[in-house]
Amino acid sequence: MSRQFIPEASHLATRTYWDVFGAESESLDISQKLINLGLYVQNGGHVSDVVSLYVEGRDDESQLDAVQWAIFHYLEYMVNARESLAPYRYSPTALRIMRLEKDELLELLEKELQRCVVRDFDGHYDLSGVSEYNDINLDAIERRHWREHPEESFVTYTGKTRRWDLSRPGMWRK
Repeated sequence: MSRQFIPEASHLATRTYWDVFGAESESLDISQKLINLGLYVQNGGHVSDVVSLYVEGRDDESQLDAVQWAIFHYLEYMVNARESLAPYRYSPTALRIMRLEKDELLELLEKELQRCVVRDFDGHYDLSGVSEYNDINLDAIERRHWREHPEESFVTYTGKTRRWDLSRPGMWRK
């Protein structure tokens, strides 16, 4: 059985993983990025640590704004079974993801990585968990949000998608 390389946070805190608009992001395909991130998470790492490490070394606002789009891209791939959620078309699942707070987005990404990155009998990892639409983790995070914020109006909650407008500052700006 071959031993799987488990990446460190510093290896994952690069533009390859978090800047979907940069040329570096094309150096690995999405499935390999998700497998690497999933191995890191499944071995006790936290996506929030990797993102924080990436963000702290950046001043370029476009690179900071790209973080939320990378997370969205990863989530749409895993939650929606490799199908684009096309936020500009306002698909129901895309809108649900776009209403999450920053910490909820990171939590959802971590849970989806744990669900989707699966080890086969030969000790290799793949994305066999990404086989069909699955919003169980998203449902749980949304239910918890409503329990913790009963004072939040539905209008306020639905208005959160405005944070994803490309003309607005992204969630990870300093």
